[in-house]
Amino acid sequence: MSLADLVSIALALIVLLSRAWAPLPAWRIRGIWFWLAGMTLVMTGALLVGRLHTGMWFPWAVFNKYLGWFVLLWYFVLGGWLAVHAYARGLEPFLRAFLWCAALVSAYGIIDFTVRMLGILDLPAGVVTFRHFGFMDNPNAFGLLLAAAAAMQMPFMAAGTLTSRKCHLLIATLILSGLILSFSRSAWFGLAIAVTAMLLMQSLPARRFALAVALATILTVSLVYLLPATLDWFSAFGLSGSAPHKSLADQIVINFVYRTHFAEDVSSLDRVAVGLRALEMWLDRPLFGTGLGSFLWTEIDRGSDTPYIIHNTLLWLLTETGLVGAAVFVGAFIVALRGLCCGLERGRPATRTLQLGMLGMIAVFVGASLGMEVTYQRYFWFLLGGALAVPAAAGPISVRVQHIGKPALRV
Repeated sequence: MSLADLVSIALALIVLLSRAWAPLPAWRIRGIWFWLAGMTLVMTGALLVGRLHTGMWFPWAVFNKYLGWFVLLWYFVLGGWLAVHAYARGLEPFLRAFLWCAALVSAYGIIDFTVRMLGILDLPAGVVTFRHFGFMDNPNAFGLLLAAAAAMQMPFMAAGTLTSRKCHLLIATLILSGLILSFSRSAWFGLAIAVTAMLLMQSLPARRFALAVALATILTVSLVYLLPATLDWFSAFGLSGSAPHKSLADQIVINFVYRTHFAEDVSSLDRVAVGLRALEMWLDRPLFGTGLGSFLWTEIDRGSDTPYIIHNTLLWLLTETGLVGAAVFVGAFIVALRGLCCGLERGRPATRTLQLGMLGMIAVFVGASLGMEVTYQRYFWFLLGGALAVPAAAGPISVRVQHIGKPALRV
């Protein structure tokens, strides 16, 4: 249960109270409800197949995967709902808060690394390894969030909206610094894909983004290399006591070196082994897959000390939902991409910028999905719903909605 789930319910109540009729969004793509129903049908079928495969209602499959899917649908509809009824007063403030929160959490991690190296104190919910977690259980998930935030920020930075140019530079520097310290190679690769996409769409403020990258690199290199070296120099002259920084600094340096050498990284080798086992399961039941949660259940059943999930989204879909399920999900996102791309030239600046940011975020998720499972990220579905609901011809809030049994009204 995420705190955001409770907040989202309160947000929906606010929308309902402010606009009692509150019609559903007029989505950019036709047949969107059929696609959502199709994906839900795939998940339902996969849950039943998993029950037959494992011989039990595996909690991971029932709660995390199946019921979690309906949570994602809720965020998708809520994002679209908010975009239609309160774009300027709802979605834009959310985007601003999203970027600032990502930057501030990154800043907290940077401060935490610094004070731990200095041996001053241990901040609450600070680092427990050499990687920046950002209050999450998984540094890869945090790295993905930061990469997605950076991609969403690019077109807004180019347009000079949401916040001032100086604030954009500060936000980008802190986000990129946190992304480096997350040591998530999947998130790094995802951002590289997004940068390439933004360059092709001419939506990347190249100079300002390059400056942010340079400042983030200087900041992290100073923290990881220069600060420990300075402390060592003071220690050599007897100007400081013990070196509490050594353990953390050595972890960062050693693990960074290993993570850039694929053949020597245990994590990389484990993921290759997991991928091969997942591929073998899929080839055994290629059409409809082995069912939700079946891979994790198999890992536990074979006595693995560290049971893994599949760290590749497409391979997860193929293994647990089969070719049929993977085709439905891939088809839905191709349709969503088309809906975002259509009308880019005709749309007003406010809505066009959001579309471009969402395209950049999708590029991050596509790239990162090669090394991690990226489907269950609430903010992605919320923003995707918002981007697909903001009409191409709309200003801050001037949209055409169709009431059932009534003529179209302009609100």
